Amino acid sequence: MPVAPASRADDPRPEPPPWDDIPVDVSAGRDEPAWEDLPASPPSALAPDPLPAARPTPEPGGASTVVPVVPTTPLGDRWADLVARLQHQGLITALVRELAMQAECVGVQDDGPLSVWRLRVERESLRTDNQRDRLVLAIQKLLGGEVRIELEAGVGRDTPALREAAARASRQAAAEALIRQDAMVVRLLEQFPGARIVPGSITPLST
Repeated sequence: MPVAPASRADDPRPEPPPWDDIPVDVSAGRDEPAWEDLPASPPSALAPDPLPAARPTPEPGGASTVVPVVPTTPLGDRWADLVARLQHQGLITALVRELAMQAECVGVQDDGPLSVWRLRVERESLRTDNQRDRLVLAIQKLLGGEVRIELEAGVGRDTPALREAAARASRQAAAEALIRQDAMVVRLLEQFPGARIVPGSITPLST
């Protein structure tokens, strides 16, 4: 037969007090900082690395080779022409040639039969008396007069080497632009979206 539930009077457990009689400590959370005041959480060791910055992609018709700009000067023109003549006649080689190529002409003084060239050279290993004297002999043989060279330390901005590098980069950029503007190349790139021109595969005819 069913058993009747025990009445509350028969329950030995005490009755809970009314809600109004339960003491509540309203100050329990007052000392806890607000969310906006919490210190930032330290980065997790498992957090993913930030995405790398996107690299600019050259336009199909543009050149990817950066062409340096050399601030040319009249003195630089004169020195570059002289160095080119020295090389053409084979009067300078090895370190003497490197000295001439890395030098920036910052002054020339023609005093009768004497020609004084003031050159700015960054590399200390090139600013030696031995290399300077050998360059003097080469210029004297070419020009046929007396020459003196004064070397000073400093970074050259208009040197034959910088001009040569700029000219080489300009030819490379022109070759790349010509390929990217070719009608057949453009059609192939449009037909095959994943296709690309391999960097370094384009070489100008004359370097």
